[in-house]
Parts: sequence; structure tokens; C-alpha cells
Amino acid sequence: MTRTQVILFPVPGNLPELVRRTRKQQRLTVEAIARVIRVDASWLAKLERGRWKSIDIGIAAKLARVLDEPAILAVAMRAAAEELRRLPQEAV
Repeated sequence: MTRTQVILFPVPGNLPELVRRTRKQQRLTVEAIARVIRVDASWLAKLERGRWKSIDIGIAAKLARVLDEPAILAVAMRAAAEELRRLPQEAV
């Protein structure tokens, strides 16, 4: 069995609004997106409201792919890179 590694990083301030706006423009429900990316709908709703402090990079990638919005992944990757720069060199 292969284990998936979870890589968490702080949710960038503009990510929740970007996800919500993109989803609404495409007339998709929170439930439909949550089902496709395999998360609970309440989790996604909380993400859109900015209630989560961190997100897994894999989930951000799935959101970008499902919503066909590369900016979601770009914003997420930028936040992850900033977080990595803050780590001491020996930890990287």
C-alpha cells in the first residue's frame, strides 16, 4: 500500500476568495467540488470562508485542476515556497 504524504502550508489570504469566486463563476456547488476532490463539503465551505489556517498542497492542486484555474495552484505554491524559505537551512 502506498502512503500519500501530506504537505501543509499556511492558507494564503487570497486563496479562499479565489476558490469561491471560481467555483461560483462555473456555477458549481461546494458539494459537487468536494465530492470530486474527495473532501468533506463542510471542509471546503470553511476553506472558502477563510476558516482554515493551513491546506495540503495536494488539495490545492486538485482544486486548481477541477476548477480549471491554474492561479489557485500558483497562489498555493507561492505560499508554500515562502514557508520553506522561513525554515532553517538544516531542516530543508
